[in-house]
Amino acid sequence: MRMEYLHAAKTLAKAEGIAWRTRDFDALSRLYMPLQEARRQRRQRCAEGMIRLDFIARDSSDVISPQRVLDDVPMGTVLVAGWKSLEPAVETRRLADKLERYVDVFLASANGDGRIFIFPDVVNANPCDFPATAKGVMEMWERLHLPFLKSAEAQSDPLEKIEIFRMAIHVDYGCELAHQHLADAARAILQEKRMDRQDAKTPR
Repeated sequence: MRMEYLHAAKTLAKAEGIAWRTRDFDALSRLYMPLQEARRQRRQRCAEGMIRLDFIARDSSDVISPQRVLDDVPMGTVLVAGWKSLEPAVETRRLADKLERYVDVFLASANGDGRIFIFPDVVNANPCDFPATAKGVMEMWERLHLPFLKSAEAQSDPLEKIEIFRMAIHVDYGCELAHQHLADAARAILQEKRMDRQDAKTPR
C-alpha cells in the first residue's frame, strides 16, 4: 500500500520460501497473488527506466564494474555480459538488490566469437541469443521462462509441478502466469488434503 514494492516482494518471497519448506499450502495459496502484484509493479518500474544492452566485455582484460553499471542506470533494464563469465551480471544483480534499485539485469556472457548469450540463471545452462533491439526485452524474459512453464504444465505430480513453476519465477520474477498457476496448484493440494481429512472422519 505504501508502494514499497521491492521491500514487499522481498518479504513475500521470504514468506513463500518458508511456506514451501513447511508445505503450508494454505499460506502458499494466499501468498502468490500479492507476490505477483508486488513483482509486477517492480517489473513495470524497471521497464519505465533506461534500457542499456551494451555492458559487454570486449576481451579478458575488460572488467565490468557492477557499481558503474548502477551508476549509469539507476533505474531500468541492463544486459551485463562478462568475458566468458556470468559473474559480473550476477554481482550486478546482487548489488541492485542490496541497494534496492529498480534495475533488471540479464545474465549474459561474451564468448569471444562475436556472440552474446543470455542465460536463465547460473544453474540452467540453456542460453538464448542476444536480443537485437531494446524492443525485444520483454520477449526475452518470455523466452527465458517459457521452457519452465511448459515443463511444469506437463507434470502430473502436483508437487513436481510446483517445483518447476517456482523455477520459472526464479528465472523471471515477472512471470505472472507462473504465479497464477502456483496459487491454483497450492489451492488444489489444500482442497485435496481437506477432502482426505473429511473422508477419514466419515463413519464407514
